[in-house]
Formats: sequence, C-alpha cells, structure tokens
Amino acid sequence: MSFQLRTIYKNCKKVNYSELKNYFCKEISFKINDENESLIDYSSQASRVWLLFGRNSSKKWECLQVGQSKNEVNEEISSLHDYLKIRGREIYKTINSAFYENVCPEGNGELYRKRLYSMIGQKYYQFKICFLDVDKYLGIQKNR
Repeated sequence: MSFQLRTIYKNCKKVNYSELKNYFCKEISFKINDENESLIDYSSQASRVWLLFGRNSSKKWECLQVGQSKNEVNEEISSLHDYLKIRGREIYKTINSAFYENVCPEGNGELYRKRLYSMIGQKYYQFKICFLDVDKYLGIQKNR
C-alpha cells in the first residue's frame, strides 16, 4: 500500500523498522487471526509509547500508527487487536492524517479507532506492536 505524503513532509526521510528496532523495550508479533491471549501481560514493563507495524507479502514492515496510552495500555492494545479483526465492507469518507493525504476515516473517539483499525486489518495480515524506550530514543541518561 502506498500513501501519499502531505506536501509539507515530501522532503522528510521516513525512519523504518530496522532503524528503530534497537529502541524498542518490548515487541509483540501476531497475525490477524491470533487469539487475544497472545497479547496479554505486555505493558507491565513496557513503555506507554507504542508503534503498530504491519505487512502483507512484502518483507518490509510499514509503520501504520504511533500512539501513547495515557492510562491503560493493556486495554488500548486489546481493543486495537479486536478492531483489526473486524471484517466489513463499509466505505468511509477519508481525511488527512498529520503526515498523509486521505488515509483516516471520519469520526472521533472510539468510533474513529474502530474504523481506523478495521481498515488497517483489511489491508494487512501480520503485525508488530513495538513499545518505544523513549529515553533511549531521545538519548536521555537516567540519573542514578
């Protein structure tokens, strides 16, 4: 799947999975039909900042979403997984994301999340949720 970058980001370099993988403190891989139980107990020692990667037949992992869970990352990732499995043929009017033209369904709150992840789940079958070690990524040394 090819997304068209918005004009203001045309000259920016995308960072790919292999360039980021050393900054992940935890990673979960699953396929669209895997049971939710395979995702349990992933946040207790993981970051609240996560990235969703997907791929189909290609070997290249595409970053599809970046999120930050304010309260309960377990619930957010669990609902994301459930929404990826929704199989519908609904067509939604799309709007721009921060970086791409016409990729996000209209809506807000939980309805938006349900539509977005359902659309993603129809286009990709293999996923990774990677939890970012933000301090390591930013080069911040923790005081000891």
